[in-house]
Order: sequence, then structure tokens, then C-alpha cells
Amino acid sequence: MSADFFTQVALLSLFTVASYTIGRICFRLLQVELPNFAKAGAALLTGFALLVLQLGLYSLVGLKFNGFWLYTPWVLAGLVLLWNSRKAALPRITIEPLKWLHYWLDLSLLDKLISIILVGTLGALLVLQLSLPLYAWDVTAIWFQKAKHFYFFGGIDYSLVFDYSHKDYPVAYPLIVDAFYLIGIGFNDQLALGINYLFLLAACGLFYGFFRNKLPIWAALALPLTMLLMPPVYTMNFDRYYVAYADFPLGVVVLFYAVAFTSWVESEQASHLALTLIALALAGSMKNEGITFTLLGLLSIGIVLLIRYRQILSLLKSVRIMIVASILLFSILGWNFYTKLNKFETDISIGFNPDRFFEQLPERYDTIVKMIGSELASDVRYVGLGVMLLLGFASLFATRNRLSLALVLLWLVLWGQAAIYIAIYVITPLDIRYHISSTLTRLLTHLIPLAIFTFGLGLANLNQSNRRLMNQ
Repeated sequence: MSADFFTQVALLSLFTVASYTIGRICFRLLQVELPNFAKAGAALLTGFALLVLQLGLYSLVGLKFNGFWLYTPWVLAGLVLLWNSRKAALPRITIEPLKWLHYWLDLSLLDKLISIILVGTLGALLVLQLSLPLYAWDVTAIWFQKAKHFYFFGGIDYSLVFDYSHKDYPVAYPLIVDAFYLIGIGFNDQLALGINYLFLLAACGLFYGFFRNKLPIWAALALPLTMLLMPPVYTMNFDRYYVAYADFPLGVVVLFYAVAFTSWVESEQASHLALTLIALALAGSMKNEGITFTLLGLLSIGIVLLIRYRQILSLLKSVRIMIVASILLFSILGWNFYTKLNKFETDISIGFNPDRFFEQLPERYDTIVKMIGSELASDVRYVGLGVMLLLGFASLFATRNRLSLALVLLWLVLWGQAAIYIAIYVITPLDIRYHISSTLTRLLTHLIPLAIFTFGLGLANLNQSNRRLMNQ
């Protein structure tokens, strides 16, 4: 490997540490507690969300993008927390090689095998993604071209952005790329290809951290590996035509929502609800498809509050929740107002008419079923995913607890989003065959991390019930 590769890894690591630390500062203020690896993944994504919000606010008030103004407030916030608490408010990194060695030796053979496969796959993927050229057309037109223009202009501006760059798309992903440039590396779209890898690391942390104490270690490690090896996710991470699309990051953000939401249902802590709202705000700011995920996520929160109506008053009194809810409204409604004000439309939104659903359903139903069915029947891994979904759902009939409530609502979100995608195929103004063939892989990528999470949650549900029976 060349020295350039290690330089690239070092710069990505710098951005990772900065974003993670920003997330941990937020966790400190919100008093968020999660298992260690899950906390690391959630903190990284929270850091991304806060940097996006910060750049959006700077653009709104006319303050030019600048690395000093972007990161200095967080340095000062960290110093203030350190001073006020007189102890490390930021994460302490302790290196205990002997402890790690003993932990490794205590693992079963299966634990070691799965961990080696997962780490080896992640290592190979890092080398691949940093060596691939910036190739895919949609990546350059929709996200990286916007990031480049925003960076050099110093704010969100569309004066030189091509009309066919989908101007109505939310801009969280380009702004994350800009935050990477602003940390000091300058414009480098080739290196920015590694940002999707950071989302993958966050997904691994979320899966393993959340399920570490709910399932055997090998199972907690196998879940992110299974996600990565599913056909659409594998394509999005290994195929040069798809690397750096924003679709896999959206899938990871939906996973972030699932972890935060389930933690809230389990713990009833306001801080976990605040984290759920942060995840939904980031999802709605990542892609147009994320907006419907956000609406379904808010519906799931509303159902829980109806069941636990006594929590509503206490939540309304929570300053943290109200602040995060305001951020959610600002980020999503603000962007939609901006796009409507500037009359941004794309080939999909032009001529988009929901009233055509019942008119076009009979003539398109057969094509939709055949094309989606053909894709799902083309790879045995989809069959495995179907079996996992059924097993997760079957756990609901075996036991009733807080995990069951979270699982039911996450199933509603999962299948609700899938139904929305099918409905869009019915009413799309584009040629139906072209639309399905050009988008199905990407849309499945949004759903698969959540689908695998529901499977893991079903297993954890059964495991928790078995432990309770054994202790009786």
C-alpha cells in the first residue's frame, strides 16, 4: 500500500474522531446512555446531523462556510463541559492490550471466526472504496457536484448547479461531504468516497452494541455481516457504479432510528426519545425517501405515547425534547419550504399525481409484481432474508414484552415504507419498467438494515423470554 493510502485513512480518521466527539458532547448534554459500541455508532451519526444543521444555519444567516467557525464552537463546548464537571466530559480512550487479549482468548471458536470474517471484509472494503475512481453519474450530479459548489461558494447555493442534479433532493449528504472538506483537507472528492465507509462502521457499531447483551456474541457480529452481504447493500458498497450513493447512508440512519426508538420503548427515558428524533431529522434530510421514513417514525412515536399517555405531559415539560423537536421541524419543513419557494422539480415530481393510483393500478400491477418478484427470486440471499423476517415476526406469538411493542411498530415502519415505494411505482410519470429497473436496488438498500434489525430484535425477544422462564 502506498503512503497516500495511509494519509487518506488518517484524514478519514480525523473526521471520524471529530464527528464522534461532537456527537458525544451532544450525548453529554442530553444525558444519553447506550451500550458502548452502539453509543459509538450513534454518536458518529449524531455528529454528522449536528454538522449538517450547523452548515444549514450558517447558510441561512449568510455566514460563509469555514472550517474554523464550523469546528471551533464544538472545541469550546467540550472545554466548557470539561471545566464545569472537573472530569473528562469527552470520551476517554484507554488502551489495555492485556484485557483485550484475555477477552479474545475467552471467545468461542465461532465468535472468533465471525469476527475475523467481519473485520477482514471491512478492511478489504476500505481499500476498495479508497482506490475506486469517482465514477457513478448520479453520485457526481446529485451529491458530489452540489458539495463541490457549496464548498467553493461558501453556502447552499444553486446558481451553478445543473437542473438535472435533482435540486429538490435534501442536502444532508452534500453537507456531510463539505464538513469533511472543511476539517482541513480542502476539496478532494476522491477521498470523500470514504464517507460511506464511515456509515458502514456506524452500522456495525449499532448492530453489535445493541445486541451484544441480548444475543450470543457470534450472532451480534453476524447481523452486520449479513446486512453487508445482502445483494443490494453489497452492490452499493462494492460496485464502482454505486459506491458513494446516499442510499446506503439513508439505510444506516433508519437503523439508527430503530436502535434509538427501541431503546426508548425499553427504557422510557426522554433522552432516548430525543435521540430518536435526531435520527428521524437526519433521515428526512438525507433523501426524499427519508421524509416518508420520518413521517412513519413519528407515527410510531405517537402510537407509543397513546399507549403510555401519562408520559406526554412530562415530555412536554422536557426542554431537551422540545429543542430536538424544533430541530426536526426546522430541518425538514425548512428545506421543503425552500424547494417550493424556488420551484425545484425533477423528472419524477413533474407530472406526479397521486390521484392516478386507482386509474393506473390495474395496468401496472402485473409489471410491478413480475419485476420485483424476478429480482427477489434471482438470489438465494433474498430467500434467507424472507426466512429471517418470518422468524422475527413469529417471535411476537411466543411472548409479550417491551421488545414486542418495538418490534410491532418497526414492522409497521418497514412495510409501510415498502408500500409507499410500490405506490410510487404505480403513479410514477416515468416509464414503469425503467423506473423499477433503475431504482429497485437502491430502494431495497433503504429497507434491508431495518429488516435485519427486526430479525435480531425477534431473536432477542425470544432470548429474553427464555431467560425469564429459566429464572422462575
